[in-house]
Amino acid sequence: MKKTLIIFRMFDPSYSRNGEFGNKESLRVSLGEDNVITYSLFGGWQDSGTPFAISNLQLQRSLPLSPAPFRNVLALKVVVQSILRTGVGSHEVHKAEVLNQLKDKPKTKSISLKVYKELKRQAQEIIADFSDGEKGEGQGMLRVLNMLE
Repeated sequence: MKKTLIIFRMFDPSYSRNGEFGNKESLRVSLGEDNVITYSLFGGWQDSGTPFAISNLQLQRSLPLSPAPFRNVLALKVVVQSILRTGVGSHEVHKAEVLNQLKDKPKTKSISLKVYKELKRQAQEIIADFSDGEKGEGQGMLRVLNMLE
């Protein structure tokens, strides 16, 4: 499944009249499952706009396909925006929306709050039930649970 990273809302000034900005266009920058950056150009500022070929922009530099050189999506945004300026009509970027990051945050394993509270209760019961010399197991459980907080 593709993950949309950035949407550039642009004007094509080639068709501007009487001070109007020109035709609205959008460039969607996505990251595919295969870790390749893809681009979709379409008319208007909605997904239902007419699709166009990226070659219509007549860019002087190629758009990047690999996310590897970029530390984050903002670095990618700066590079793509500078490349867009090299095209015919220098498609003026009206707005650029960053929707996702290049890399998802690593998933950490955690226990639910309900399970945590139950384990803590059990550890406190163990401590309460035993004399001073026998409380080690419960105190060990509490130390581990306190590290999870």
